[in-house]
Amino acid sequence: MKSLIYLNKYFLKYKWRLLLGVLFVGISNYFAVDGFIYAGQAVDFIKNNINNPDKDFLIHELVQYALIIIGLAILSGVFLFFTRQTIIVMSRLVEFDLKNMLGVYDCILVLR
Repeated sequence: MKSLIYLNKYFLKYKWRLLLGVLFVGISNYFAVDGFIYAGQAVDFIKNNINNPDKDFLIHELVQYALIIIGLAILSGVFLFFTRQTIIVMSRLVEFDLKNMLGVYDCILVLR
């Protein structure tokens, strides 16, 4: 692990991109977990209103729960996409900087 200490300067250089990626991870996981909470509420709603004679009300509420769960899944996917984009772009920038650093050393070695 000591050999990876060299990369810390790149983490500091691109800290805002890395922090934004971590923030997107948290938001994506929040929406993913929140969907299960609404699914549990929908099941509880069905258990409590199974004998309700007003079936239109039951269907209306279940459609609302379904739309909320689908919306949360879409939001989770969008923020997962943002996570991958920010962290992959940061890794490409670090790779580019490392390549350029090695290119400088190659020029020095060639000149000797």
